[in-house]
Order: sequence, then structure tokens, then C-alpha cells
Amino acid sequence: MNKLKQAEHSASDGDVKFTDFGLPAILEQTLDECDLITPTPIQKMAIPALLDGKDLIGLAQTGTGKTAAFLLPLLARLSERDGVRKGQPPRALILAPTRELAQQVQENVRILTAHMNLRNISIYGGARYDGQINGLRRGVDIVIATPGRLEDLIAKNAISLEAIEFFILDEADHMLDLGFSPAVTRISALVPESRQTMLFSATMPAEIRKLCEQFLRDPVSVKAPDSEQSAKHIFQQVRLVSEDRKREQLAELLASDQIRSCVIFVRTKRRADQLAANMSKQGFKIDALHGDMKQFLRRKVLNKFKAGEINALIATDVAARGIDIPAISHVINFDLPDIGDAYIHRIGRTGRAGLSGTAISFCSDSETDRLNMILKIIAKRDGKIEIINQDGVPADPSDYSASRPARGRSKFTKQGFKKRDGRPATGKRKPHRQKPEDGQSRKPARADKTGRPERLDKTGRPAKPARADKAGRPARLDKTGRPAKPARADKTGRPARAEMRVLEGASQQDRPLRRKSSKKQASQHSSAEHRTDTQHPSRKRRAENTVSAKTWKRKKPLSKKLKARKAPK
Repeated sequence: MNKLKQAEHSASDGDVKFTDFGLPAILEQTLDECDLITPTPIQKMAIPALLDGKDLIGLAQTGTGKTAAFLLPLLARLSERDGVRKGQPPRALILAPTRELAQQVQENVRILTAHMNLRNISIYGGARYDGQINGLRRGVDIVIATPGRLEDLIAKNAISLEAIEFFILDEADHMLDLGFSPAVTRISALVPESRQTMLFSATMPAEIRKLCEQFLRDPVSVKAPDSEQSAKHIFQQVRLVSEDRKREQLAELLASDQIRSCVIFVRTKRRADQLAANMSKQGFKIDALHGDMKQFLRRKVLNKFKAGEINALIATDVAARGIDIPAISHVINFDLPDIGDAYIHRIGRTGRAGLSGTAISFCSDSETDRLNMILKIIAKRDGKIEIINQDGVPADPSDYSASRPARGRSKFTKQGFKKRDGRPATGKRKPHRQKPEDGQSRKPARADKTGRPERLDKTGRPAKPARADKAGRPARLDKTGRPAKPARADKTGRPARAEMRVLEGASQQDRPLRRKSSKKQASQHSSAEHRTDTQHPSRKRRAENTVSAKTWKRKKPLSKKLKARKAPK
């Protein structure tokens, strides 16, 4: 029953009641049993338009009754039709970004359909395929699904969307943050165009507007009055602490009597496990919740938190979307979020059902740019936030709202960038070199000692001077006047062609071989003993057994007489 409790409203909201919408008597009976009499602002504006069959865009903060705003018209219109039988496709599809949110929506459907003959099923990742496939085969009216598992079942031909009449996107902004935009587009293409589409979101970025133009037809836009204002019943505080003192500050908060139940937000899954293990060693009843946990473990942790067995829950932004407990007294941002809208979602976990709440955030030196972003969002929503510096003294938020440099970059001063030792730069800069004109060298050619101008290369730059060899003789120049390249020896180590000269008084065998001599000529000048010694033993034996080319003669053909003698008798 606590799932559908509504927040307190002003006297003007009491003029409209659920009985004024013309809902079926079965639904009105269920609402009376749940003590739901007065609708919230988003429900008051959305329900009449949805009952008329129009497409709708609903914008409201988390915890303002968005789920009941689309479930009540949906159930009212489904009650007018016959139920889905075995083997028939479903008629309503609700897409949710996370499995926790899908379970939360299914729980609300179960409460509202207590006296109705409507069946529902939730399909999400982490659960067995066979149970979900068997449930779909039995026939269901409403399917609550996450985009990933729904596409898997579509590929297995376990579900058909050809009979969908009502298509609902819940938490559309968070669905896009998780990268489900391509999956939502593919799923929408399988749904009939004659459907009624409902889109509900806590924020309205540019991506959501593009999605609305693509999926909705002449939609009606409704926005709760407090959708652009910060939650005034939530006390917000930021504590400036160093990174190594965050755990100490968290332990002091958890040890206080003011915190009855709190949700602690961290940036990564690994950080959630490490922090939960550290706080558990200190004796606190605490546990972690993130997407890498198996489904039965996530349910177990949530049930413990709801039952009061643990009073603190460490979660990431993705897993926290399924947490809907009105009695959460505190929200602690152990790590500041990277996106400003994520901060609004986080603090929306507390202060529900008309209760007051507290949101405390830790800010280290590397998170000042995120703090600046949060302060701008709160200023736009006319909200108030308290900042406590490291000395425990309240500080002025305007001192931290100025733009600050990004992490890892040096601060810029009037004189220039600061040096590593903290001293300011002198501000003097070297003059830029002027680009030389065509045909002009970068540096003027200097004259040598004899007064002759320096030689230039092809690019117009001063050529490098010719270097002398090791013997001290000047380097030889080529035809262009440049230093000639030294003669290189060949692969066998013999000198280059230019140095091959016949030695005086040397015999023909002592003369060096020419570079173009063949291997056969070279083998004639080498000794026969050296050849035989270097040959492989098998080659030696083959050479001894073979007949030399000079002594071998071709055999003459046998005459007729010899052939007759050798022929067998």
C-alpha cells in the first residue's frame, strides 16, 4: 500500500478527487482501500488527457506519482476489453530502464489490479528465460520490460508486439543515459502506429525532445508545478573534505542518532563494494547494491533494507532508480555525480510521501567543478544549499559558484600560466619568427674566412660544411660541389670498384677480384683444399663417386647383333 501513497497538497488541490475522473468502480474501490483520495498535480493533469486516448508527455520529479498517472488510465481502458487468452499477444507494453524499476511498476500494477481480471508479467535481465517465456505463452495483458531482455525474447520469437495498443516509456531520460536509445527505436518500429504513446520523465533534455518528435503524434505536454523547483522540504548540505577523510566523515554520520535509514551514492560498483566492506568492519549494518549483483542477491538486499535489518544502503545511480521507500531519512553523496540531473534524482530518494529529508554531499578538491555545476542547477530552481568548509564553518555558496579550471590543468593568471613551483610566469614571450618569402633562406648565408659567400642547398638554407676524413684529408666533392658519399664495400667484404687496383709486382692470383666476377671465377682462385675442407661430408662422398664431366662420354646405341645376343632365349 505504501507504494502508492501521495504527497500532501494545498487546499486548491483538494477540489479534485479520483472519483471526478470517471474511473471504473473497481478501480475506485481499490483506491479507497489504498487510502488514495486526492491526486497529485501530475495525476490531475495527465489522467483526463490519457482517458481521451491522446499521446502525452509528462514531466515531473521523482516521487510525485508518475507511475499511477499512467497506470490508472491504462487499467481503465483495458477493463473495457476482453482479457488476453492463452497464445494471444499482449496489449500494453511498459518500458523501464532497470529491473528494479520494472519490479516496482509491476508491484503497483499488482496492487491496482487486485479486483480485476488482468494479468501482467515483468521481463528483465538476470532471470531465467524459460520462466518468462512460459508466462508469455499463458497470455498476459500488460508486459513490463527492460529494452535488452525484450529484444532477446523478440529474437527468440517468444513475444509479438503486433497487438500493442498502449506503449509507455517510464523514466525516459534515464533510459537514454544508459544507452537504450537505439533499442527503444527498434522496439518502437515493431509496435503498430495506431498505438497510444505515453512518455514520462523527470527531466527534459534535448534527446528526449527528439524522441518525442519521433514516437509521439500531436502529444499533450503536462508539467507538474514543482518540476522546475528544488524540493524545499529537503535540507541540502555540502561538506568540503579531502578524499582520505570521506570515510571518517561517513562513519561519524552513520553513528549519529539522526539517521534512521539512508542511501549512500558512489560513482562505481567497485567503490560500492569496497566502502560497504570497510563500513561493515566498523560495525555498521550496511550493504551494497549495484548492477553486477545477481538478481536474487539484489532482491535480498532490498528486502533487508525495507524490513529494517540494515539501515544504510550503498548504491550506484543505475541501481538506485528502483529504490522507492518513503521512509528514507537521509541521502549521502559520497561522490558527487558527473551530471546535474543525476543530483536531482539522488536527492529525490528522500523527502517522499510528504516527509522531510536531508541530503548531505561530500566534495573533495578534485570535485569543485561538479560542485559548481550543482550550485548552478540549484540556483535556477530557487533552492537553498549550505556549504561547510574543512574547518566546520559555514561558507558562502557564491564563493564556489565561479568557474574553476578543470582537473589536471594549471591555473591561468594575468602574467601567464603558473609554473610548477607556484611562481608566476614573467609574461615575456619570444617574438614569433617571420615566415621567409619564396626563394629566401631562413637565415642569411654567412661568408667563410676567404670572403666567399656560403654555399646554399636546394631549399635555400646554408649547406653543411664538408667534413674531413680520419686521415685529415679534405672531403672529396661530387660534380655539384657537395661532399661525395664514401665508397662502400660489397657484401663479401671486398673493397669497392674505385679502390680495385692491380698491385705492383703481384701475380694474377694475388690480385683482388673484381666486383662483377662470378662465383665460378672466384672458386678458381680459391684453393682446392679449402673447398674440400669446407664442404659437407655428404657432398664429399657424392663428389668422389660421380664421374667428372671431362671423362664422361655418351654411350653409343647397341647394334642389332649385340641386341640379339643379349636378348633372352
